[in-house]
Amino acid sequence: PLTPRLHTYTRYKDLLTPWLTFENGLPVLPEGWTGNWFSEVELEKLGMPSVHRKILDEALSQLKK
Repeated sequence: PLTPRLHTYTRYKDLLTPWLTFENGLPVLPEGWTGNWFSEVELEKLGMPSVHRKILDEALSQLKK
């Protein structure tokens, strides 16, 4: 598990509870997942809410351990 984070916008609050899950060195993704893959360099250029950037930074630091 990664650090849970509270994301507040307008009048709404979301508690985000991110996880990194791997099996045999590969990420475990939800069935039917159709997202995109990005390199670390590409990730740095993507716009995203600061709470997502913090989760991403934590995830990348965990992967480098």
